[in-house]
Amino acid sequence: SYSFYGLGRPILSVATNQRYEGAGQLLGGDPPEQDTLLVLERTRDVSGSITFPVSKWRYNLALTLSGGLVWEHRELWTTALRESANYSLTRPTGRLSNARVTLNFNSSRTHALQMGTARGVNLFLQGGVKSEMQLPDSLKAVEGMDRSLGEVVGRVRGAIPLWGGGYAAHVLALQASGGIASGTGAGPFQYRLGGASGQLEQLTGLELFGGGFLLFPVRGYPPGSRFGRLAWSATAEYRFPLWFINRGFRVWPLHADRMIGSLFFDAGNAWGPDLSASGFQNALREPLASLGAEITTEMLGLYRARIRLRLGLALPLVGGGDAVGYVRVGLPF
Repeated sequence: SYSFYGLGRPILSVATNQRYEGAGQLLGGDPPEQDTLLVLERTRDVSGSITFPVSKWRYNLALTLSGGLVWEHRELWTTALRESANYSLTRPTGRLSNARVTLNFNSSRTHALQMGTARGVNLFLQGGVKSEMQLPDSLKAVEGMDRSLGEVVGRVRGAIPLWGGGYAAHVLALQASGGIASGTGAGPFQYRLGGASGQLEQLTGLELFGGGFLLFPVRGYPPGSRFGRLAWSATAEYRFPLWFINRGFRVWPLHADRMIGSLFFDAGNAWGPDLSASGFQNALREPLASLGAEITTEMLGLYRARIRLRLGLALPLVGGGDAVGYVRVGLPF
């Protein structure tokens, strides 16, 4: 991606991207001996955007208008993770136009020795439309053929300082996310719920601990525990200071700065479509929920790389299951 700030306002940007992801499963052949097929989707896109930022003393506001083209290619793979030689999709490729409007509002801020946001609100809201191009009229609005869709996603984060005690203030951190998609291209895997969000580890270059951004996290459940074209999640987290370490480890290039603890409650759900081309309803079920605790230690590695190493334990409250431990880099939000 590239952004041009030479005009001051607005900001002009261009970007290109390629990603691979699973797009569900299909059954091939006649019952009772049917083959399970995995759908692998490759997406390439090129986009341009114009951003109108407004910066004030107490908040930042930005409105972004963007548009571009998306090329999609889908393949069928066997459960042995090889491309299928016996099955193929009727329309494996597609080209779509993509238009989006994004609003960002941020009044959040932190204080000295605080880890994470201390007070304020961060709001993200985005609406978008994807339209299939070069599609015959007879296939428009046909389930499984027309990948056009419209969606709205949003996320709000906030932090409320509670009281002192220790080297930093105690904070109540809140987060809520929601998404809704409609159209024949909005399938049951539009949104995925579950997992613990994090960041890629940068110190070793190996990107350890498997962290990544999740729009709908629910700790204690695997990613994709619920899925659908409608989704929501919410988190309440109490953060408190534990230990101001401020020590190195002999001559090793690693310095431990400080440590915080947190107690959290997560909840969320995902469902839909009500009826797909295959007859899979994916009906609304009981929301998932979990509670747990985390310890986050901020360190400095190789004199320059800041790492927030997070150890967590989450207990699922719905569907049974034992407590799940995990390691991530960075705060959950």
